[in-house]
Amino acid sequence: MISEALQESPDDTQLWEKVYNVTKLLVGTADSITPIMVQKAVSGVFGENFTISMLEDVTNIEKLREEFKKPEYPESQIIPVPLEYPDQTPPKYVQFMGERYVPDSYVFQQDTYPYISDWTRMPKGLEVMATMLGSKRADQLLEEEKQTYPELEFQMEKLKKEFENYTAEDWQKNVYGNWFYTLEPLLAEFNQSYPLFMQNTAWQDEKLNTALSSWTQLRHDYILYAKPTVIPLPVPEGYGYVEPIPEFYNRSASLCRKIDTELSNEGVLQQKYHNHLILLAERLDTFETYAQKIVNNQTLTIGYPFGRGEQDDIHGFGLWLVEFFDSCGYYPPQPDEDTIGEEEPTLVVDVCTNSYTKKVLHEGVGRFNPIIIVYEQPDGITLAGIGYVMSYYEFEEENFTRITDSEWKKWVENGTLPPRPFWANSFLYPATITQFDTGHGTYPSIMGIHNGTITPNSDKNISKMYTYSCPGTGGHSEYVNIDANGKKYDDWIPAIRLWA
Repeated sequence: MISEALQESPDDTQLWEKVYNVTKLLVGTADSITPIMVQKAVSGVFGENFTISMLEDVTNIEKLREEFKKPEYPESQIIPVPLEYPDQTPPKYVQFMGERYVPDSYVFQQDTYPYISDWTRMPKGLEVMATMLGSKRADQLLEEEKQTYPELEFQMEKLKKEFENYTAEDWQKNVYGNWFYTLEPLLAEFNQSYPLFMQNTAWQDEKLNTALSSWTQLRHDYILYAKPTVIPLPVPEGYGYVEPIPEFYNRSASLCRKIDTELSNEGVLQQKYHNHLILLAERLDTFETYAQKIVNNQTLTIGYPFGRGEQDDIHGFGLWLVEFFDSCGYYPPQPDEDTIGEEEPTLVVDVCTNSYTKKVLHEGVGRFNPIIIVYEQPDGITLAGIGYVMSYYEFEEENFTRITDSEWKKWVENGTLPPRPFWANSFLYPATITQFDTGHGTYPSIMGIHNGTITPNSDKNISKMYTYSCPGTGGHSEYVNIDANGKKYDDWIPAIRLWA
């Protein structure tokens, strides 16, 4: 419609082209399809007699989509907005006056998730100097970073080759690129023909400081034009699965609705709790449906291209929980007084006192434990998946001592918890380290190196293994090795992809 409006108003089109051409000289072409390109596409497909109403026909929309697949309509190389998962936005989209592709943002996009498997990694300005401008000193200063993130070396080498092919003409196409071209001589290694003060590492570092400062000023001046880099949230992969006990979800949903009805009738239930109870009940209804399909050996759907299938819904449950506690699914988020907040699972309660022995029986819950299960998809492929389960404790205290929640939380933090019940050993791996490090949030990762064997109750041909992480919790795995058919497979997470 915007393209049509411009086409119907030559003066507006001329003004748009004037603004676009001036900004193109400053910072380059748009990293998206422009309205003028849309006009070209429409004319090419439908001719001069095109009207908006023609797009009510699905076949015409498909014709236009096919046209936009042609290479003259640019794919975006930089993610422009926060995403819940990679590829959430299509590679080609239309913007009225689109943000511009800038090579430094492209470097940052290539040096972060999903190209670097650690989705928490943030890039460094030194990577721009090393890859775009060929600074050997910047490359040296990034050695420790490369050891921390092994994929970074490959990504940087790939980028270096791309920018080595840039000619002087390429750099000088716009002011933004020309600025980098101007800075490049500062980062050379100066030989003995130069003054002595320039022939040392300290001078190279000072020139890096100058170049990075100048680059910062450049980005500041172009903040409205240059497309910034946004790192997407990690995407879970594998077959979405819920524990197939439909009656549990049914009863849980029924309980939510009963609490809501009874307390609402008494006039004592706040609106925010009513909202959360209803939302939770609806989610449990959905999980009951999924669980019943699994019991019936029916395949859970997966949505293309926009991820709206049943498996996609399960994959997004972690994000759903974040929204549930922060905003009850509303957008924009609700004020603090309208949210319920997320509670830690760690708590303790005394349940029985022996007057003769003076002992007090306590029941406690610690942090979540990871659990690995092996399950079959409807097509017979076997997968190993990871989830989280609660941790139960039972212990006694002497002399009528009653442990408070605050004391229990200290035990949890210090790793001084009582032993788990003996019968829990049937499903617990005897890890040598009991301390958990969760960081922000309540979902754990287990500290240390853990060696063990996953032994299913029958022979399983495992083709893939995945671990899932929950954004914003600080809980994630680091590394996994699996031996299969005499071969070792490893990969980095958050979504570990292991192929047999």
